[in-house]
Amino acid sequence: MIVQRIINILDCKFSCVSKDLIGMDSPMQELENLLLLDVVDDVRVVGICGMGGIGKTTLGMVLYDKISLQFGACCFIDDVSKTFRLHDGPLGVQKQILLQTLGEDHHQICNLYNASILIRRRLWRQRVLIILDNVDKVEQMKKNRCVSRMVRCRE
Repeated sequence: MIVQRIINILDCKFSCVSKDLIGMDSPMQELENLLLLDVVDDVRVVGICGMGGIGKTTLGMVLYDKISLQFGACCFIDDVSKTFRLHDGPLGVQKQILLQTLGEDHHQICNLYNASILIRRRLWRQRVLIILDNVDKVEQMKKNRCVSRMVRCRE
């Protein structure tokens, strides 16, 4: 508990992906170009699709490790489709966003509206990186529009 608290205070981020991955440089550069990381006040949504086993999750993790320090709040949800099936659907994903970006559990939230309001209220002035892995249905993105709404309410 003490170590975790110190890590949270120091905002240390440890990589769980090897730095010696072969063939990652070119796709990483393409992703970074698509994200236009120098543009501060804009929303970017990039999808990586392809058959299983080609490294989509690894690419997302490497990207997260590389650029997450440029953001005020970060979140990598590693299995959105599983979260939808087993943990309250879109509400489970929104709770994960709150937990990972703010470091707070929000078990008391029981509906999408309240979760969306809380996400917008707490994160709207920050630059936020959210990576959703294993999104296998369009409604999983549509029902998590709170993130894009959060950005729109800044304007």
